[in-house]
Amino acid sequence: DVLLVNALLLNIALIIFGWRRYRELTREIAVRRSAEARAKLLAATDPLTQCLNRRAMLDATEALRARATARGEAVVYCMMDLDNFKQINDMHGHAAGDAVLVTFCERARALLPREARLARLGGDEFAFVMSCPAAHVARVDDLVIRLFESFAQPFRLPDVTVELTISIGLA
Repeated sequence: DVLLVNALLLNIALIIFGWRRYRELTREIAVRRSAEARAKLLAATDPLTQCLNRRAMLDATEALRARATARGEAVVYCMMDLDNFKQINDMHGHAAGDAVLVTFCERARALLPREARLARLGGDEFAFVMSCPAAHVARVDDLVIRLFESFAQPFRLPDVTVELTISIGLA
């Protein structure tokens, strides 16, 4: 009897120990997965503007191109550069320049289609890629006009109002 009771208690203790260890490992795996997802996000995005970075834009462009080809759509790649952006940083400081970049991206996102991918390629260089029906490529011109109009509006920051122009190239 004593031997059976001891064996039963030992089995119960092992089950409890195993269950606790399983819960700990499950939590640890969840934390690691979360950390890996965060690391992937940080590796693919610009921390200031939350846009894709140069490296991630290559992958996003290729993925969008493959989907568009399968659907028989055209792909539009657009590069945008803020003209004389260095002067904003020199005259008003980097905080104002950063605020202009963030506002620029917000304005661009507001006008771009949801499936478009916006990236910050460099200091003041941006790009977006999107697909569109091949028969409606003229709509891209309308989008570019709306982008020019949006960026022509002054950038009102807490301490200063900044006006700037952009250069846009399409392929």
